[in-house]
Amino acid sequence: MAIKHIHPVISVVVPAYNEEDYLPKSLQALKNQEFHKAFEVIVVDNNSTDNTHAIASSFNTRIIKEKNQGLIFAKQAGCKHARAGIIAVLDADNIPSPDWLERIDRHFSDEHLAAVTGPYRLPGVPWWGRAYTSAGIYYIRLVQALTRTSPHIWGGNVAFRRKHFEAFGGYDTRFTFAADEVKLRKNLKKFGRIQHDMRLSVTSSSRRFKDGAYYFFIEFLLKGYLLNYFSTSLFGKSLETPKDARKEA
Repeated sequence: MAIKHIHPVISVVVPAYNEEDYLPKSLQALKNQEFHKAFEVIVVDNNSTDNTHAIASSFNTRIIKEKNQGLIFAKQAGCKHARAGIIAVLDADNIPSPDWLERIDRHFSDEHLAAVTGPYRLPGVPWWGRAYTSAGIYYIRLVQALTRTSPHIWGGNVAFRRKHFEAFGGYDTRFTFAADEVKLRKNLKKFGRIQHDMRLSVTSSSRRFKDGAYYFFIEFLLKGYLLNYFSTSLFGKSLETPKDARKEA
């Protein structure tokens, strides 16, 4: 199925900075979606110096240029240009399953739903990476079973209503590390339930794990993510992100 643009039901926003190695598979998976309604794909070129722009053009996507460097700026720019009532955000190194858009569309038949999110499948990661991911998913499923809402949003695999996103001004670009998960969930939760769907998964790259356990758990997870998570949640203030803590940004 070709990527569609006329009166889209869903706008898919794909932020991209030098993603020539991953973007083709992501866009091909979107092109092959088993979805029979119109949708659009917006690739946000965040100052790429490789073939990202040319690849996006070859898939007939809408291309938005964002000069402010950083993942959160790219996501905000893409969502601001969305035309559909539902916005889905997909990281450039994530490959959605063929029924990804169909599942998103079905979820939003529930008027009380504010957002739907799903986990990453991570082939090729070391055992400690698989253990960490499995523990996180177990925690999310447990909390959702008890409270009927997910305690977490996966920033590169999430969909929400555009009217709600616009109501609170979108991503808070003052928070460069946690705004696409912690702050986004906090704002969306005001409008309804956050659903975590295990079957709304995407296959992601293992690049976050390639520098070893110390880098991942200490630099990326502890210094980069958890400290920012609590600082953002409790005090509304983002800490300085460690150097290279989020290379995809």
